[in-house]
Amino acid sequence: MDSQVPTQPVALLDDVVELFWQRGFHDVCVEDIVRHTGLNRHTLYGKFGSKLGLFREALDHYAVRNIQAFDEVLVDGPSARASLAALLQLRDNDQHPFWSAVRTRGCLAARTVDELGREHPELKQPMDDVGRHLLTRVEELLRRGQAEGEINPRHSPPELAAVFVACFVAPLAWSGVRVQPEALLALLD
Repeated sequence: MDSQVPTQPVALLDDVVELFWQRGFHDVCVEDIVRHTGLNRHTLYGKFGSKLGLFREALDHYAVRNIQAFDEVLVDGPSARASLAALLQLRDNDQHPFWSAVRTRGCLAARTVDELGREHPELKQPMDDVGRHLLTRVEELLRRGQAEGEINPRHSPPELAAVFVACFVAPLAWSGVRVQPEALLALLD
């Protein structure tokens, strides 16, 4: 590979996400990045400033992939309830390459906060952005479902959205936590 940033930066960021996701920030050195991506050191430092700068870009890219995966099922669903059920099924989908990797390796953003949060608290931002996005989307669906009479209005949409998001995210971050989709969907009745 040549020494220039590839014309497809998404592919570069996918490669970098994969490398950091497999090994963690501290266990990846610049030489590993050079070998894995084909970038030379000059290009890496010129474009990203440092290994940490490249990691920040990769983490932002990972966050965008999360948001896109959520929006694939939460936007334009046939009903609010069906979209929420699809979200819960997405988490457990072995056929979806992104979500099966998240389940197998854990969430890169959560692992980053654990590994680097004290040194670099700003790295928590992409995870917070994804969480806010998911919470907003779920709350919108709950409001829509309540307005259409599909979801019982006894619960506040912000509170119920928080429960859904916590139950969706918890098994991705902590493998010992498991909430069955049917149990969550029963809260809508």
